[in-house]
Amino acid sequence: MAISLRTLTADLLRGTRGRPSAPWHSISDMITFAYLVRISKKYELDTHKLLERIHYAWIRGESSFDDISIKRRQIIGDNGIFLITQDTHILTQIRLTSKLLEYLGKTDFRNIRFEDYSVSKARSEPEDLVIKN
Repeated sequence: MAISLRTLTADLLRGTRGRPSAPWHSISDMITFAYLVRISKKYELDTHKLLERIHYAWIRGESSFDDISIKRRQIIGDNGIFLITQDTHILTQIRLTSKLLEYLGKTDFRNIRFEDYSVSKARSEPEDLVIKN
């Protein structure tokens, strides 16, 4: 998983220097947001609804839609730990900062295209490696 996130980070940061531009407060927030989008694509969830429900869980403690359940497990300082499950299957447990959660609450995601986020990285053809004596 770390390799795919590292690849995704490189794609997001390509051609930029310094702090991330608005609305991101940190590179960590940007990576976390991209990870949530990837999770929604991987499990074929409505990305807009997932992000909206995460913000709702931040406020109320729990949230759900369809067969997805989002539970705020803990608050540590300004960060929240969330458990996202589908039926009884754990999709992810993730730490989100209050800045990212505020962004999720005040942004209308219906106007944002998430089609450019891919679930898996394009792989080249495997090489035939020969062991030499």
